[in-house]
Amino acid sequence: MTGELLLENGPRVELASPLKRLLARLVDTLCVVFLAAVVLGVFHSFRAGHFEVPENAEFGSLEGALMGTLWFLYEIVWHGRCGSGSSLGKRLLRIRAVCARDGSAVSLSAAVNRWSILAGGLTVLLIARGSNAPLTYVAFTAVSAVSILWSPSRQGWHDMAAGSVVIQVQTWTFAALWERFRESCREDLELLRDIKRRVKSLLRDFNRWVKSDVP
Repeated sequence: MTGELLLENGPRVELASPLKRLLARLVDTLCVVFLAAVVLGVFHSFRAGHFEVPENAEFGSLEGALMGTLWFLYEIVWHGRCGSGSSLGKRLLRIRAVCARDGSAVSLSAAVNRWSILAGGLTVLLIARGSNAPLTYVAFTAVSAVSILWSPSRQGWHDMAAGSVVIQVQTWTFAALWERFRESCREDLELLRDIKRRVKSLLRDFNRWVKSDVP
């Protein structure tokens, strides 16, 4: 498995490592779970204050539906063109999902296709209500994540459905920044020298014009 990929109509890119993708997925999952916990907490508090709730009431379907809705919005907003293919987890790990054809931003339709594969775990969670539901969801998500190891381009099932790849965003070290600064200074110096040559040429032409008009 190579760490680089030559895009069909684009440049050669560095693929994101499986470890970084896993960590980014964990961060994104925690974000969605946190949002769902806040919304559910508010909803249950309101429901308990206005309706009679049985002690053994189960909210598995509600929780699953809410998780699915939040995850859909999270994936579409961040992985679509609004977020340029970088969710919060991906931004933290400096990786980004792009179109596998030319490296452009992931379209909204591709982001929906990408989410639809991962949403299979949430569908299982809705059906398998009970103590084993979280474990079932984690297992499905883990299989989807491990599928990137089967592809030379590190494309999971969700990447293949969306036609996307996850790449490493270029990071700047101090040496790289210093070299970029020096290159910028050289370009600016060359520009100043060119301006100086042009000014001298204009002055020479002006002097010749003045001397030619002197009787």
